[in-house]
Amino acid sequence: MPSRRFAFAIAIAIAVLIGSRSAAALGPAGSAIDTSDYTIDLHQGPLTASSRVIGLAGTTAPITEGVDGFAVNPASVAMRVPWSRTWVDGELDFGFTLPSSITRSDFDNNGDDGFANDAAAFMNAAAGLQLGAWGIGLRMDVGQYRVQARDPATSVTTSELSVSLVRSNIVAGYSFGHGELVLGCGIALSSVELDLPAVDGSETELEAMVEGFAMQLGAVWAPHHLPLRAGVGMRFPVTDTETPPEGVVPDDQGDYVAQGYYFPREIRIPAELHMALAVQWFRPLNVAWYDPDDARAPLDPSQKARRARENKLLIAAALTVTGPVKNGVGVESFFSQAVERSGQRTSWSPRLGVEGEPLAGGLLLRAGSYLEPTRFDTSSPRPHATAGFDVHVPVAWSVFGLFDDDTTFRVGGALDSAERYFAWTASLGVWR
Repeated sequence: MPSRRFAFAIAIAIAVLIGSRSAAALGPAGSAIDTSDYTIDLHQGPLTASSRVIGLAGTTAPITEGVDGFAVNPASVAMRVPWSRTWVDGELDFGFTLPSSITRSDFDNNGDDGFANDAAAFMNAAAGLQLGAWGIGLRMDVGQYRVQARDPATSVTTSELSVSLVRSNIVAGYSFGHGELVLGCGIALSSVELDLPAVDGSETELEAMVEGFAMQLGAVWAPHHLPLRAGVGMRFPVTDTETPPEGVVPDDQGDYVAQGYYFPREIRIPAELHMALAVQWFRPLNVAWYDPDDARAPLDPSQKARRARENKLLIAAALTVTGPVKNGVGVESFFSQAVERSGQRTSWSPRLGVEGEPLAGGLLLRAGSYLEPTRFDTSSPRPHATAGFDVHVPVAWSVFGLFDDDTTFRVGGALDSAERYFAWTASLGVWR
């Protein structure tokens, strides 16, 4: 019996020592990174999405019908707009943020002015197809930006890190009760690549990459007799611990070290939860959708004429919750090779958006605000102000037979402004 107790005590001591060593592998804030036992926290900071999402400050979890909501709520793919009365319907969307619109700003809100962030491009494209009560869709967001270390005295760039992001959402949904309850699921595919230029005469660029996927779930409640709608969407974390940095061989301690950089074992996109509620006046928000072959379908299925005569005012409130990342640091922390903890706690982002149609059938205006949380102890949350618009282009085109012959289009844009941050985006899509 004593020997068993002794062995048990030794096992507990070893476990505690191992746990302590693992927890202390990454040093205190400000210390040098001297291990690969850490994770880059690649969280969503400022909105880099379509013009409607930005203009409404990211409150689109319950109100979007179609491609704008794929990334936050897969149920949106099966949401029918009030004037959609055919069994087959679809939507296309394209948007981009120009290179000059995000420059020399604190992109990740860590409060550090020693880095500049220049955007090469942020683009998004999406397509959705609805077949009766079913909906399927694909959305792709592509982004690339550069983190530049600069001399505080001269502002001259001393080194540069390139960050490339590709995020895709494959979603499917089904509408119950003629659209009163819509459920959706999907897969979020993500690829993140960090590239360091060759230095010290080396001909090889250093590259770290994460490729992975995560499940998405979503729901929308849209009661036909009420002018409100509620939505919730969740994306599980995307992570990859099995893809080592390209061209880097682990040393005797198992760390990936090259050109003085300790590469992380993991890059993680943390879990996100979106909850939102919307209310609309002057125009019905939730209109029942009927299969054209259903005997209970309205005798006059056309809603376009009524839509053209009605204004609307919509207000949406939302809360986005981002999960923690264990042993996490920011991208700039990896670049500087100094510990700057990121994602130690769950972060919260309240949001509010307003959308009106002062010129019914011709012009949509949006405005909103969201509080961007900080993932760092060295900074604080910062409020954003957003605005956007869509203009109807009354030129009918079926896009080579993909849509009805009377399909028309829209052009739009949005602004997002905050302390140490400014961006603007443009979009093109089907007028809904």
